[in-house]
Amino acid sequence: MRVAVIGATGTIGAPVVDLLTRSGHEVIRVSRNSNPRVNLDDPASIDAFYNAIGEVDSVLCIAGHSAR
Repeated sequence: MRVAVIGATGTIGAPVVDLLTRSGHEVIRVSRNSNPRVNLDDPASIDAFYNAIGEVDSVLCIAGHSAR
């Protein structure tokens, strides 16, 4: 399965990416500094993101701020 993980480098996102990768999934890692990147506050950025990554089977959004 081809999966985009938004928030891929965060506290929750990194272990999720590891699990998906170990399970044999193709993972598109998305973070504030990745390419492609997405600004969830900007609808045009979201459209550009989907155009850049092409077809995916699933999108997981684990983006956000958390206390560590």
